[in-house]
This record gives sequence, structure tokens and C-alpha cells, in this order.
Amino acid sequence: MELNFELDRQSLIPLYAQLAQALKTAVLNGEIAYGEKLPSENELVARYKLSRMTVRSALSSLATEHYIEKQQGRGAFACYRRPAASGNIDVLLDISYTYFASNYIQSISDVLSQHNYRFIIHDTRDSQAEICSIVSEVLANGSAGILLQPSHKLEPLLPELREAFARVADRGIPYVMLDHVYEDLPGCRMVFDDYGGGKAAAEYLILLGHRRCAMVCCSSICENALRRSGFESVFSARRLPPPLLLENDDTLPDALLELARQARVSAVFNFNDEVALKTMRILHGANIRIPEEISVLGYDDTVIAAATNPQLTTVIHPKDLLGRMAAEKLISMIERYPFKPSPNLLEPRLHIRASCAPYQEHR
Repeated sequence: MELNFELDRQSLIPLYAQLAQALKTAVLNGEIAYGEKLPSENELVARYKLSRMTVRSALSSLATEHYIEKQQGRGAFACYRRPAASGNIDVLLDISYTYFASNYIQSISDVLSQHNYRFIIHDTRDSQAEICSIVSEVLANGSAGILLQPSHKLEPLLPELREAFARVADRGIPYVMLDHVYEDLPGCRMVFDDYGGGKAAAEYLILLGHRRCAMVCCSSICENALRRSGFESVFSARRLPPPLLLENDDTLPDALLELARQARVSAVFNFNDEVALKTMRILHGANIRIPEEISVLGYDDTVIAAATNPQLTTVIHPKDLLGRMAAEKLISMIERYPFKPSPNLLEPRLHIRASCAPYQEHR
């Protein structure tokens, strides 16, 4: 068979995972039909210039997920039958939050369509009350499964929401929480390591020689605590001065410029890329050079990061990968087959651009 895909050696996704996903997509789309033999290990090694171990890891992951079957002495064969559509999957996202919504919608819809599931996208408006209302509607209409992006606000879990998902569980409807979680709500989750992301940011700035650092926080958002804790933990472990904390509110311009002018900080880590852009505008407005005088680091690696001047170094939040893995996990729960994603696919990494530089003593 002809192989019509290429691997991206610049991607942060391991080659074995890229190969497995490409072959899986070919099986799901019918390009490799049920019962058809896949290219041999030797063919894949030669075609993509991979090690045999990389190819075997990719094929083993597909066999574990029951997309292919290995036959001793014969090779690997597609064993996935595309099911008939079997009910709706309900996807609950904060669509108004355009920062991430399009990434999740695209990656989730790709997976659900490949598996021939119908799906309905509901706008939660980042509100627990709205989620309660949607879940009540879902229960009334029936559902094969639910993908839920919890609201981002740092607030107690509403009793009504706990009761709503208790009814979901009683009905035997599987659900997966995506992006972050309600800690008091049991259930499967597919989330990024925000604590590790904060640590990665701190380790990079310290590697560049920065010792006087600050973090611009969004304390009303639930992910803030983990990112802040991870960032602070590295300074504590290395017995360095704790980072100064600023809040993303009306006090930020004055507070940030005071620190900058007193040379009390040489680098600023921001809760996300939107906040980093605000930080950069404040510094630019005061003629403070980035990164020569202050390095700026963001979080999420959104389209904003490549559009700033200078381009923003940022922690990579794997939005597309998270959406795809959450959808695949939900389908595995519905169809009752094992799903074991490699943990290193979600390992915190940085996209290094031009907004951070080594510390210079003249500051």
C-alpha cells in the first residue's frame, strides 16, 4: 500500500506517537481496510528512516488499542470495523473563550467523526449553573457519553452540579473532564501538568541566570494555583529568593514598572500568553527593552506568542493533543476497549523564542 503521510521531526510529539496516529487515522478512514495487511516493519523503517524500536512501539500501541492485530510470521493486519453511529456524544465547552475553543472543537470533532459518532457542542459560558442546565437537558435526551470542560473560575463546586453528575453516573453514561477538573467530582480526566509547567518556566529562567523573578498571577482562575506552586517550588528547592507575585488587575502597570525601575526583577513569568502580552505592552510603553532589560515568559503557546514583538517564549499547552486524547479516551470507555496514552506526550516543554535572554549584570 502507498503511504501518503510524513512525520515531523521538528515536532515535540515523539516519532513513534506520530507514526501510530498516522496509521490509526488511515485505519479509521478506511484507507487501510479491515483485514488489510499494514506495511512491514522493514518497510516502515526504510520509508521513514526510523529505528526498529520506534516502529515496534507504534505498532504495539495500535495493537493494544485493538486497531491492528499482529500475526506471528505474517505481519500486522487492520482489525478495526467502523461502527454504525450509536447515539450522540455531548461536548460541553466554553465556546466564548476563543483562546482555546477552536483547538478543542477541531481536535475533538476530528476524532468523533473518524469513529462515526454524532456529537452536539454545548456552550457552557464558563458557568457551573449553565453546565447544570446542559446536563439536565442531556439526561432528558439521552447521551452515549459526555466530554466536559469545567468552568475556570476558582469557586466551590455547586451541590446541584455534584448531583447532576451523580445522575449521569447512575445512568451509566461515561464522561471525561478535559483541560482541568472539579477536584470534588469523581470521573476520568485528561489534563495538562500545570504544576510541571510552572516548574519548567522557573528552571528555564534560572538556567538563563535570572535570580530576581516575578510572576503575574490570575488568582481567580483555578489553574493559577498549580502554575504558581510549580514556579515557586524551584526557587525554594534551590534556596533562591522567592519570586515576587503581581496580580493581573488595575494595579499591575504601576506595580510592574516599580519593580522594573528599581531593578528588583530581571524576568517575569505570566499566567498565560494574554497576560504576557499585557506585560510586554506595559514594559514597551515605559521604554523598557525586552529581553535586554527584562525577559518575559508566557504560558499556553497560543497564536498570540508568535505575534508579539519580540516573539514570546512560552510553556506549551498541548491543546490539540489534549482534545484528541480526551475524545479517544471517552470512546474507549463507551466501546469498552483499553486506552493507555503515553504519559510523556503531555510532558511540560517550552517553545523558545526571542522574549527571554541570559541575565546581564548591568541591570
